[in-house]
Amino acid sequence: AASIFSVSSLFSDHIVLQQKEKVAIWGKAVSGEQVKISGSWGSEATATADKNGKWLAKLSTPSAGGPYQLNITSTKKEIQIDNVLIGEVWLASGQSNMEMPLKGWPPNDPIANSAQEIANANYPSIRVFDVPNIFSTKEENSVKGAWEVCSSQVAGKYNFSASAYFFARRLHQELNVPIGIINATW
Repeated sequence: AASIFSVSSLFSDHIVLQQKEKVAIWGKAVSGEQVKISGSWGSEATATADKNGKWLAKLSTPSAGGPYQLNITSTKKEIQIDNVLIGEVWLASGQSNMEMPLKGWPPNDPIANSAQEIANANYPSIRVFDVPNIFSTKEENSVKGAWEVCSSQVAGKYNFSASAYFFARRLHQELNVPIGIINATW
C-alpha cells in the first residue's frame, strides 16, 4: 500500500505555488485512504482517495514568500517537498516562438546577447518546470519533470524558453515576488 502513495511530479522540491489561493495538490493512494497536506506556513488540507485511488486537496497559500516545506502524509508514508516558494505561477505554452531556447538556434536564429544573458541568469526566486514533449491521445494526470532554480546552468539548457525567461525575469523585477514558469511548449 505504501508504494501506491504518490503525489504528481508537478509537486517537487523548488516548486512555486500561487500566492493567496487554494492550490490543488493531487496524487494516488489506496482507495479510501486519507491524505493530509501541511504547509509549513500553517495551512492544512485533507483528501480521501477515491475508488480509483486518486486524491485531490486544496491547500490555502499565504502572500508571497518562503522558503517553506510541504508535507504530504498517508497512514504509512510521508512525502516531503523542500524549498517551496509562494509567488506568481505562469504557464508558457505555444509553438516554436515560445519554445526557442535562451541560447537561440544558431546560426540562423540567435538571441541577442544570449551568452551574457545566460551567464547573468542567477535568479533563485525564479523557478522553471519543463514539460517534456510527449504525445498522448488521452488525458494525463502527471508528467515527468522537476522544478529547477534559475541559474546560468539551467538557463543554458536547450529547453529553457527565451520568452518564458524574459517574461519571468521582468515579472520578478517588477513585482519583487517569486515566479514559477511551467514551460509546456512544442
